[in-house]
Amino acid sequence: MNISHNSIQEIYRKLILKHYHQAFNRGLIENFHLPMCTAQEENKICGEKIILQIAIDQQKLIEIRYETQGCAILIASASLMSMHLKNLNLCTIIKKIINFLNMIDEKPFDKNYLEKDLLCLQEIKHFPGRILCVSLPWKLLLQMIQKNN
Repeated sequence: MNISHNSIQEIYRKLILKHYHQAFNRGLIENFHLPMCTAQEENKICGEKIILQIAIDQQKLIEIRYETQGCAILIASASLMSMHLKNLNLCTIIKKIINFLNMIDEKPFDKNYLEKDLLCLQEIKHFPGRILCVSLPWKLLLQMIQKNN
């Protein structure tokens, strides 16, 4: 099946809007049955912020939550990330993050590690000013995993 570039852009727009309006795992947790690690990052160019909260148990991401102040792309990216990485083991998560970031940076990546909706985010290449928006949650999660393990 050959999909036109315009169709891919339309899918991308719909995906961003869907996850902006119906974001998964949004909102921080105050009382969780496992210790939570929290970190935040800011896009110094536009002032967007994300707070990421995770719980890891036995090398598995048990919980992931976030709160954002930013654009629809940042919110959608955090939503998709949390949806696809929750309940996976850390080795798999790291591979997915690295492949996602390589894809966003237009470097070689293995698409087998990324779900179809994540692959749609390749369209961000047409909006270079938004690359940091889409990558910010993923980079922060990778830093948190590397720091705490």
